[in-house]
Amino acid sequence: MSSKNHFNDAAPEWDRLRQSYFSEAVREKAIAIAQVQPGKLAADLGAGTGFITEALVRHGLRVIAVDQSEAMLSEMQKKFAGVQGIDYRLGDAEQLPIEDASVDYVFANMYLHHVDNPAKAILEMSRILKPGGKVVITDLDEHSHEFLRTEQHDRWLGFRREDIRRCFFEAGLEDIHVDSLDENCCTKSPCGCEEVAISVFVATGTKRDRKAATPYPYATYLDIKYPSLTVIDLPALIQACKDRWYNQTLCQVNDSVVRLGIVQGEYHWHKHDNDDEFFFVLEGRFIIDLETHSVELRPWQGFVVPKGVVHRTRAPERCIILMVETSTIIPTGDDNGVDV
Repeated sequence: MSSKNHFNDAAPEWDRLRQSYFSEAVREKAIAIAQVQPGKLAADLGAGTGFITEALVRHGLRVIAVDQSEAMLSEMQKKFAGVQGIDYRLGDAEQLPIEDASVDYVFANMYLHHVDNPAKAILEMSRILKPGGKVVITDLDEHSHEFLRTEQHDRWLGFRREDIRRCFFEAGLEDIHVDSLDENCCTKSPCGCEEVAISVFVATGTKRDRKAATPYPYATYLDIKYPSLTVIDLPALIQACKDRWYNQTLCQVNDSVVRLGIVQGEYHWHKHDNDDEFFFVLEGRFIIDLETHSVELRPWQGFVVPKGVVHRTRAPERCIILMVETSTIIPTGDDNGVDV
């Protein structure tokens, strides 16, 4: 049986079943963390029979309720008959029936562990979110209870919090927090052979404003040029500059300079009309966002950003890179590139 068929069958009894899985505190805490504002528009993904939607409407929000199960949406419509401000939509996690940048909040409660591709589902959440809007996911921590795959049709046995944090970052979200909700999801096998209580996490992130300039707060720049015929000891330089942003000119060759960068965080969107840039990763992960796609570099990989190409660079964790660029590019958070 597919997950969709499972929920179609369970829909008439879902409200009763849900009460045995987790308490109303899950939604109250999630909504409190989101700091929702009346009159705003929220998407409730995997809405089921309206567990999250009910609280959102009570707080004065309009809601787009999305679910893959026709039966669940039918039960929800009967439950909220006469209630204004709810838009019911049948949809898939990887192709949400919601316009780009159209909602202020995205809520997904016990949703992610049922989707085929969690990373893509989070990208979709980011797509429909307005700049400055917030995603709130409540789901299961990683566990090993295999009976949930067959009896509850869970696609994933929970998630590692660091994986969720990475997916949020790569979906263009910032101000990311993945923490314990201090709640459990409780269930037992129908055969009675296993009963479990699985911890619940809450993950929040805010949609970046594409034009926002957000350099890393610990930006400190050194500009020490090593003359020709000098040995450059990279390990020693790296060791001396741990735990802060570091950008040092190592040498100049003709009209180009080679710089060592120890980076974390992100830069603003910009372009250089007259200069190419080359990035080479020594340690960590370094992401170059282009207008059409993103390129992720791992150690010993390099990439050239041609002149005139709009881009942004970011590093989810501490990353060590070499940069080769013309000496006309000033090594600061607000360089002489053109903001876009």
